[in-house]
Amino acid sequence: MDSGWVKLHRKITDSRVFQNDGLFKVWIWCLCRASHKKEWVILKTGKGNIEVEVEPGQFVFGRNSASKNLRMPPSSIRNRMEKLKNIGNLDIKQDNQYSLITIINWHTYQVIENKEDRKEDKQRTGKGQAKDTYKNDKNDIKHIVEFMNSILETEYKTTTAKTNQLIHARLNEGFTVENFKTVILKKHKEWRYNPDMVKFLRPETLFGVKFESYLNQHENNPEKEKLKKIQTAIEYLTEKEVERKSV
Repeated sequence: MDSGWVKLHRKITDSRVFQNDGLFKVWIWCLCRASHKKEWVILKTGKGNIEVEVEPGQFVFGRNSASKNLRMPPSSIRNRMEKLKNIGNLDIKQDNQYSLITIINWHTYQVIENKEDRKEDKQRTGKGQAKDTYKNDKNDIKHIVEFMNSILETEYKTTTAKTNQLIHARLNEGFTVENFKTVILKKHKEWRYNPDMVKFLRPETLFGVKFESYLNQHENNPEKEKLKKIQTAIEYLTEKEVERKSV
């Protein structure tokens, strides 16, 4: 009976059982002793071993073993078990060899939360996750804006609502801080010496709807372009030479 769990409602603190320390201890012990599934229990008796079938919410009770577990006199345990029965918390079926205890309304101590409970827990979890996400985004926004200012030599604030909104939107789409750095570096390299485009080195342009296009834009490499032109010229001259020799 060491595995599994039981569920207690906070209203238990208003119950008659809770007001009596000894009674409450016995009651919690009963809940923990109850079986959570249908099974057969082997008992040792003076006539040998016997098998007892117990249902969920039931357990075989013996005053002496309970006395040892609870560290209470057997008479105190008997009186408290009777009181729990009279209150309506459990039922006792006695036999000349053992007693079978049944927890009344056992399902209420095992049932998974109802829809409202799950909805409330989900809302609490959602709020917690949103709070954590917001905190992470806030740190990322600060890092991105500070990086942008260092590259562009600007003084954009990390608290500006529009800037925060744009970066947050891109982060929600799955883009990373490194993606922002890539866009900033690419566009800075492309526009910094262009008098018509340098003015667009700003958050609303860099982090707007064209962000993904900027991220995947192939950079122009003058050396590569030069080599490509030379290679094209060589191929052209080679073709002409072949044509001349074939004439």
